[in-house]
Amino acid sequence: MPDGSISSSKLANNAVTSAKIASLQVTTSKINNSAVTSTKLASGAVTEDKLASGSVTTSRIADEAVDFD
Repeated sequence: MPDGSISSSKLANNAVTSAKIASLQVTTSKINNSAVTSTKLASGAVTEDKLASGSVTTSRIADEAVDFD
């Protein structure tokens, strides 16, 4: 099949799964800015070793989002 011949309107719901996506094919440049939200992340999925240095700053943290238990 030629590249681009299958559009999202031609795909059945849940037809594309992580098992069907080739390794390293989903990159930052291919993800829409609003596609990944906190409600879509699994609990514990984002860990310190997965964050780029300097990527989390005070301006990016919502008020009262951090609990100091």
